[in-house]
Amino acid sequence: MKPESPNNNESLFPDRDFDVEDEQSWQVSYLDIVTILLGFLFVLLALTNMNQLEISSVSKLFKSSSNETEFITTPIEDIKKELEKLLQDEIEAGKLEIVRDLNDLRIRFSSDDLYKSGSTKLQLGASRLLDQVLAAIKKLRHDDFYIDVEGHTDNTPIATTAYPSNWELSTARASNIVKYFSERGIANQRLKASGYADSRPRVPNEDSLGNPIPKNKDLNRRIVLRLYYSTADEQKEKSNPSILAQNQQADSSVACKYAIQVGGFKIFENGISMARIAEEKTDYEFTITYNRQIFSVRTLSTPSFSEALDNYRTIANNFEDRQIGLIHQCYSNEKKIPPPIDYVIQFGAFNSKENAQEYRSRLSREYQISAHLAESSSQYFKVVSGPYESTESATAYLKQYKNKQLPDNIFLDYVADTTVEYKFDTQLQLASFSKDNEARNFSREISNKLDIKTSVTTFGEGSYYVVTREFQKWSNALELYNRIEKKEPSLSPVIYLLEYS
Repeated sequence: MKPESPNNNESLFPDRDFDVEDEQSWQVSYLDIVTILLGFLFVLLALTNMNQLEISSVSKLFKSSSNETEFITTPIEDIKKELEKLLQDEIEAGKLEIVRDLNDLRIRFSSDDLYKSGSTKLQLGASRLLDQVLAAIKKLRHDDFYIDVEGHTDNTPIATTAYPSNWELSTARASNIVKYFSERGIANQRLKASGYADSRPRVPNEDSLGNPIPKNKDLNRRIVLRLYYSTADEQKEKSNPSILAQNQQADSSVACKYAIQVGGFKIFENGISMARIAEEKTDYEFTITYNRQIFSVRTLSTPSFSEALDNYRTIANNFEDRQIGLIHQCYSNEKKIPPPIDYVIQFGAFNSKENAQEYRSRLSREYQISAHLAESSSQYFKVVSGPYESTESATAYLKQYKNKQLPDNIFLDYVADTTVEYKFDTQLQLASFSKDNEARNFSREISNKLDIKTSVTTFGEGSYYVVTREFQKWSNALELYNRIEKKEPSLSPVIYLLEYS
């Protein structure tokens, strides 16, 4: 359709026919808008799901992680250049190699140069090589890094009395070098020993047909010095050593006892109530300890872990909630283990010492109650009886005194001098086995299945326990506990409370 042209030649319309408008063209714009909205909703959904991922999973999605930030800021590259210069002869001779792995620096030795097959005794030439490396480390401008000595084997099985598997062999080899370094002046807090057996091969031990590759096995048998700077979590671990780690060292100076905790409360009266409830539900005697933050209701301690584990399961069957934990009390001095608090019964508190003494005399004269004065930090003079060592005896006396219908309210209190400051980390036990290899196989399997970090420990009683990493907060351990119960209902996790002063 062409509009009529005006009489003059100054028409605003072009001298051509207009395109015919498609009556359905609005649908194209509508579909574009719908597509954009759907894309926006998918982005929102993706961000929501990502927030629910664990930190370790999120770091895999983005190339800029906390490790890469440390890669830039730590002096590892400077250390690498210095060591390469100081150990140039050894590197050119093929005795060792130095490689950088993100924020870590690795000095690799062939195990065959340090140890004979199946042995953990350093060969004659090994000491000379290690001394050269030690001398180089001591000459470095930086001495604030840590050294993790890693032991690695190939997949050739070993089964001797001393080393039932490659796990024990690799760990013993790493431990011997740690001792060697420690004896020659490297501070113990900078050293760590790790055994990985054949779990981290550099190259495949066998070809696609299952035939062994000797050259590859030679590469996989190695000792690695991993030089690294610790994260904030590792710093805390070094300042507050793992209770389980102390126990694994089998140090005769470390005394370990175990107890079952059924609750922790900020209010003393709530702790007393829970102790009564727990004693009514079970046949165990419960005490209370106080670290000036939480009143912990727990059983008497036992030196036997297996006995404590049996007690835990018996007590847990009588409680529906998950506020129960197995306490590990491992201290270099047994006297440091927090004792249960002592109790007193308070009859009254007075600003004046004379008034307090008068009231004490009245209790003795009219009610035949023997009491004494106790000065509080708030400069009050308390009239109390006791102390009593158990909640049972204290509550029995309290009930007896209340039946005398005393004119003032009386209540149970704790003796401040019997409180001790202590803390604890948390950890989950997932399963137990009678054989080390079974425990380690399960540890790897459950770690991959649940995407959690696990390890194997023992308490010298013939059993091997698969445990998770340690948590600083009880809530984090409880959250993992609930997640494991939903995903793996066949497991019966036990929450450890790793106590330390």
